Amino acid sequence: MPSNIFYISPEKKCQEKIEKGLLKAEQYALSLLKGTAKWGRIPLISDAMYLASRFGLALTRSRINQNLLPIPPLRIYVKNAEYVLNYVPWVTGK
Repeated sequence: MPSNIFYISPEKKCQEKIEKGLLKAEQYALSLLKGTAKWGRIPLISDAMYLASRFGLALTRSRINQNLLPIPPLRIYVKNAEYVLNYVPWVTGK
């Protein structure tokens, strides 16, 4: 548990932080509208996350993951009767 869990900062300091944050948010929103906004990036981590997300999208687009990890049909038991849901689009490929 953090040591500052019961710490309550003075109202004036909180108000200053809020105003400063709102000013930064407004400046960022205006730069978004102008098309000049830049998001901070960490060279290796940002590139790795970009590549991982692109790989994930390509993987789901190719359906390789759906063929390698098929989800079995859904079986529902109701009062000694078994119902099987056979049509699962990601398993059948339809």
